[in-house]
Amino acid sequence: MQYVSTRGQSPKVSFAEVVRAGLAPDGGLYMPESIPVLSDMSLSLMRRQSFEELSRNIMSRYIDGISPFALSKIVHNAFRPDIFGSKLITPVDRIARGQYRLQLSNGPTAAFKDVGLRFLSEWMRYALKLSGEKQTIVGATSGDTGPAALHALQDVPGIETVILFPRIGMSEFQRRQMTTIASTNVHCLSIDGTFDDCQAIVKAIFNDHVFSKKHSVGAINSINWARILAQTIYYFSAYFQVTISDEERVTFSVPTGNFGDIMAGLVARSMGLPIDFILATNENDVLRELFEDGIYRPRNQNEMIMADSASMNISRASNLERALWLASGMDSNLIASLYSQIESSESQGFFDIFGTPLLDRLRGLGITARTSTHDDRIRMARYIYERQGIIIDPHTADGFVAAEMQRARSSEKNPIVCLETALPVKFQDFVFEATGIRPEMPERFKSMMKAPERSTFLGNSVLEVKEYIDKHIGN
Repeated sequence: MQYVSTRGQSPKVSFAEVVRAGLAPDGGLYMPESIPVLSDMSLSLMRRQSFEELSRNIMSRYIDGISPFALSKIVHNAFRPDIFGSKLITPVDRIARGQYRLQLSNGPTAAFKDVGLRFLSEWMRYALKLSGEKQTIVGATSGDTGPAALHALQDVPGIETVILFPRIGMSEFQRRQMTTIASTNVHCLSIDGTFDDCQAIVKAIFNDHVFSKKHSVGAINSINWARILAQTIYYFSAYFQVTISDEERVTFSVPTGNFGDIMAGLVARSMGLPIDFILATNENDVLRELFEDGIYRPRNQNEMIMADSASMNISRASNLERALWLASGMDSNLIASLYSQIESSESQGFFDIFGTPLLDRLRGLGITARTSTHDDRIRMARYIYERQGIIIDPHTADGFVAAEMQRARSSEKNPIVCLETALPVKFQDFVFEATGIRPEMPERFKSMMKAPERSTFLGNSVLEVKEYIDKHIGN
């Protein structure tokens, strides 16, 4: 299996090279040159497999140059039941008739990002031990990627991890999950800007090929294909948990900011899993606007709304490029042309695909977009707590509201699985407003809330971040 850039101007590379590089040299994202399609028999056999077995089965179709034993060891270490608190790793529970929750907050940092980053960190541990090289990991977080990455990569030999996060918008819990880590290979940079600004700085660093080569820069955001691949597994697992036949269709309601979680589902769908999607957004509904009106217009900092589902306060959805590439029939020239309209210094700042075959094909990927408000999320969180005694976070509430809208406004008959995003204890104020209670702090996090914090405040500047890396990490 070889990988190509969505913009078509970079050489084909192996899985190992994709993981190491993160972003393609031409500014595009790496995708497999073809998506393996499963036979009916393969799906039937998968139904009886554990999460670890599913992972080996699916990942082996995308990864060359590694022995089955080595891949098995990586997968085993990444998805241990004692780490995720369940043999299922990502169990599903029933919320109401035909409606389910996919539990993704059982990992070490209590967020769905743990699944992808556990695998990515184990792969990096294996690869760097094999090569004897060192790497500087640079990423941006709007809430949960940073904690999951730093937890997974702390004290890993040969790796320095630099995480950029917006100074305003994250919860104290999320911030402390990063800034209280004492490991010397962890660097937390508080940026005077939004998540989109942080992500733009990261992309600028990757696109400075001299600097990236000097520091051997790698990615942990969902621009890194390894994370998408790992998250694909829980779509298969959840589908098998809520169905008894491979003929059944299931709809997944996916809280979406950077389009990574739903992109993993699109990969599973492209492989032959009979699933569809509800793309759940908050008030920063750039993606809904695209799917409904055909216009993709990232917002500037002044236009962004600081919604309670902070991890979705994103207007530049990196992984959307992968979906557009799939929908276009892998037309790299078209993708490069579209993104030049929003990325070049003389660009118009948006692209419009209304009335084109591309929009029809994008919608044909089985995605319907829905948007919720703060009041919607509070109402839904209160309803689920009063009805089921289950507390949910604001992002998960987005998913449930979107599922409710889908039932009311369409002929949706499929079971709907709402993807959980994070443990609600991370969002105490939201939970208190919705339920009148504050969730009890898990024992493993109590010391973190009292520990001293360690971070560096920087401006919204690529230069300042580069200077920090030069000074504190060197070459």
